[in-house]
Formats: sequence, C-alpha cells, structure tokens
Amino acid sequence: MKINGLKVPDSLVQLIENKKWDLPANIEKLLQLPDLDEWDVETLVFLDLNGIAEDHYKFKDLKDVLNAMKNEKCGSSKILGRKIEDSSIIDCDTSLCIIYNIYDIGIYLDYRFSVEPIVVMSYWGKDAPPGYIKIADNFDEFIELIGLTG
Repeated sequence: MKINGLKVPDSLVQLIENKKWDLPANIEKLLQLPDLDEWDVETLVFLDLNGIAEDHYKFKDLKDVLNAMKNEKCGSSKILGRKIEDSSIIDCDTSLCIIYNIYDIGIYLDYRFSVEPIVVMSYWGKDAPPGYIKIADNFDEFIELIGLTG
C-alpha cells in the first residue's frame, strides 16, 4: 500500500488491520525514547491509515516553508524546489507521520534517504539542538524498540 507515493511498511499495515497499532500495554520501552515522559507517552496518538494520509502541514508559499523550517523544523521540498538535506528538518513531502501528540511530539517514517524509511522523532531536549533525530533504522526495528512485537 502507498500513501502519497510512499510505500507503507507491510508490518504497519498489518498492525493497523489487526487493531494492534496502539500504545503498548507496557510503556517502559517507550519511556526510553529521548525526551519522553509518562505524560507524553499517555497522550500519544497512533494514526490509522486515514490519519497517516492526512496532510498535517498545509504550507501556503515559500515564505511559509522557510519560516516552518526555522521554527518548527519541518518543510516542503516541493515548494522549496530542492531536497531538504538537513536531517534535523522533516520533509513533509518525503515522510509520513505515524504517531503524534498535542505537545509537539511527532514520529515519522522518513523516506528521503532510502526506499525503506528510517524512523525519526521530534526532539526538543536540552542536550541537542531542536529538530528530528533518528530512532530506528527501519519500521520493524522501531516496533521492537517500543515493545509492539510478540
């Protein structure tokens, strides 16, 4: 299955179809992700396929994209007219949001460097500049990391 031309990992589609794509019963592994506390974890929304397909950022023009790249660490390579090389900035044209909460936490499949996406998350912590950081080399590694596998 593809969303916005990007292949959704089969294991994600299966988890959604089997209604297992949700907060794990044991959140201890999730709490090991950078910059997450119990409050953040309990407010995470695991998006279904319709939610993943939704356009989360609605850029008006180039000025809007440049502002978002600076302040929100997200952008649009289509509007910008070039690939966004800076991995700390999420390219909304080559990524899919799979988990988020209302407190600026987002976990994305990032396809800009490979056909098989890496998994990145927003990071606003104190020990690194704000932006997006890689948390898994692929989706299967990510679901194991957070405790959603057998």
